Amino acid sequence: MACGDLDGDGRPDLAVTNFYGESTTLFHNLGGGLFVDQSANLGLRAASRFLLGFGAAFLDADNDGRLELATANGHVNDHRPALPFAMPARLYAGDGRGKLNDVSDASGEPWRTPHIGRGLAVGDLDDDGKVDLLIVSQNEPATYLHNESANVGRFIGFRLEGTKSNRDAVGARVSVTEAGRRSTSWRTGGGSYLSASDPRLRFGLGDAEKADLVEVRWPSGRVDQFRDLRAGAYYHLREGEPPAAATR
Repeated sequence: MACGDLDGDGRPDLAVTNFYGESTTLFHNLGGGLFVDQSANLGLRAASRFLLGFGAAFLDADNDGRLELATANGHVNDHRPALPFAMPARLYAGDGRGKLNDVSDASGEPWRTPHIGRGLAVGDLDDDGKVDLLIVSQNEPATYLHNESANVGRFIGFRLEGTKSNRDAVGARVSVTEAGRRSTSWRTGGGSYLSASDPRLRFGLGDAEKADLVEVRWPSGRVDQFRDLRAGAYYHLREGEPPAAATR
């Protein structure tokens, strides 16, 4: 399962991988604890139906402020030639209105190579401001997908540390406002199938040089606000304290 605000309405949506023939499901958050299956309307059902999904994660691959969905895929039984066993990972790009388009084949050879995919995690492994992926497959080495996109926007990222809240700040909500647009992300615990992604929260800022307002709602109920934080940096946000430069 992956959790992220796909359509920018400030509520967390859910993507769930499923068995071969069932497609990946996108549950749109209506608020009030209500969700609706929007897989078909968003183009995800047809694109993922003949895959067996395991790992899943939302990420902003090009820092444009819109989320993509990545999945690792592979069957649990070898029924070749009737059914495929190894399957390629998939990348679905968001258009900002909740629509997902399969851009895998145009995103490089790693997205076209079949694996018996299982775990998937995302994070900026080399701190170059672009999010990378790691995929663990059955009976083969891990696959490191280094993000080499040329035309990417600016970013800002945060490592959270709770004081009155739990130290890992699980349950915190961070909102970033720039140029009148507001993006929201949540510090969740764990990850998708047998995986844990980079705990830092990243936000694509497009062409913006700074975040006008950053708001952190901690699990304790405290709300911290920070203004005019420059883009292109990771910040360490400790509950109740000013922001500092982040270290790993």
